[in-house]
Amino acid sequence: ARTPYIHYYPDDIVLLAFQEKQTDRYLLKTERTDERKLGFFFSYGNEQLPVIRGLNFDADSAFITEPSQQQDTIYYWLRDTALINRDSLFIEAQYLMTDSAGILISRTDTIEAIPKMSYERRTKLKEKELEKWQKEQERKKKRDEPYDSVMPRPRLEMQLTAPSSLDPDRSIFIEAPTPLVRCDTAAIHLYSKIDSLWYRSAFQFHPVEGKLRLYELAAEWRPGIEYSLEIDSAAFEDIYGYVSGEIKQGIRVKSLDDYA
Repeated sequence: ARTPYIHYYPDDIVLLAFQEKQTDRYLLKTERTDERKLGFFFSYGNEQLPVIRGLNFDADSAFITEPSQQQDTIYYWLRDTALINRDSLFIEAQYLMTDSAGILISRTDTIEAIPKMSYERRTKLKEKELEKWQKEQERKKKRDEPYDSVMPRPRLEMQLTAPSSLDPDRSIFIEAPTPLVRCDTAAIHLYSKIDSLWYRSAFQFHPVEGKLRLYELAAEWRPGIEYSLEIDSAAFEDIYGYVSGEIKQGIRVKSLDDYA
């Protein structure tokens, strides 16, 4: 049996909801969670980036600027380790913000950039890490095992976005944790497996526009073919002198049957 109900007319009314685009620009916050960079976060982007002046240091050529695609988040990477090791950096930041009438005006703020972890604390942690490593080497030495006398520097950890099963129209992306000063494309090799034999494959490697630390590797991927991406040690070096380790990644390009 049908349940009776009241049908109201007209019944062709549609209520639409939308979120108004944020256009008011103001500074949300600044931070220095990583001692190597200063972060500025705005409610809305603008093509004119903040002008930074150092009050207790020389800011000329002190930074590498990394804006987001919308330019509402800007990171300023410190080049000099002497500045990185300073717990207090006073800066004068001049930027654009909207007033009560919605008009962009210039504003200047004085900001003290303090790292999340002090230099003294970071130094103590490194000393503990070194002490732990030295004890491990002493144990190896007593057991007549291979050991090192100098603690190696940490490797530059490159993040590789290369799924084991790749669509033929996709690219591989490599992101650095810090800005690079050198990228040796001769140390990057791509091989394809055909009839159980490996052959060199052509590729293009270039930075992604608008992304300071992101790189794209594009190739003519053949459906159903297995590839091997191999990158030699020290192929990448960042602005602090850290170099990458060896990278090897197998890739299978999806066959046409995978889309059937």
